[in-house]
Amino acid sequence: MSVSQVTKSEQRLRQPLVAVIFSEEEGSRFDATFTGSQYLLERDLKGFDALDDVQGQTFGQVRQAAVAALSPFVQTASCLKITQYLELHIEQGPILENTGTNIGIVTTIVGQERFLIQLVGQANHAGTTPMDCRDDACQQAVSLLADLYRELAQIPDLRYTIGKVQLEPNVANVIPGLVTFSLDLRHQDQSVLSEAVGVVAKLVDRYRAKLERTTAVMPTQMDMGLQGEIAEACQSVGLTHQFLSSGAGHDAQVMGEQVPTAVIFVPSVGGVSHVPDEKTTPADLENGQRVLTAVLAKLVG
Repeated sequence: MSVSQVTKSEQRLRQPLVAVIFSEEEGSRFDATFTGSQYLLERDLKGFDALDDVQGQTFGQVRQAAVAALSPFVQTASCLKITQYLELHIEQGPILENTGTNIGIVTTIVGQERFLIQLVGQANHAGTTPMDCRDDACQQAVSLLADLYRELAQIPDLRYTIGKVQLEPNVANVIPGLVTFSLDLRHQDQSVLSEAVGVVAKLVDRYRAKLERTTAVMPTQMDMGLQGEIAEACQSVGLTHQFLSSGAGHDAQVMGEQVPTAVIFVPSVGGVSHVPDEKTTPADLENGQRVLTAVLAKLVG
């Protein structure tokens, strides 16, 4: 909407505006994040090709099919010379609502490390296998999970989440022979994040488990000049603002590695996100759009 308003105004534009929609920012279908923005920047994605979804389709197959279907209608990344990137997003946290602030201006986006951890046992009959003869992958996983929670809690301000656990064969009367779970680590300081990864690697090695890194994104500073432009835009439209870091990952942190980048936040009701109750009021959505429009108009005018 903001791009449309600026391009349809009588203002003469010094450079073009392009709206972009990225796929797989979250890595919800495949265990790889920010693949859409990485593709736009022509990063090598072949390392993700073998990843599969719950239907057994691989990332490589789905990506190639999507690119083939869309290529007649859109420009490829090589046709674009990107000079700046702006993103409007809900906060996904409680700070703006708690402080009664209209707009958040992101200063830093946390770094992320994501892993898949796999423990191998021996699947066998639940009724005929004595307890002292079992190699139960789930029992190993429970112990490793407890150790991870205990050790990672010692690292100040680290955000760590085990959000997905898969057992195989996942049958009630069969001892699990394989357990795979995810681990998400986040921090604003790369050195702290690296410390946490070291802790995880030692624990995984102790249990003779397999550790596979699926995401590695460093903390990213947002462009100071664009932050200032957003602050001025807030003042021009009569909205309050505050500067804050983002604990959520965004395509902006990939874009920010290559071009000046900024993120505008609007409040999330109750600070709730990634659940069905996620909500932002229409008035707050409109406020964000007004600020984005004002920034774009100044940048290209």
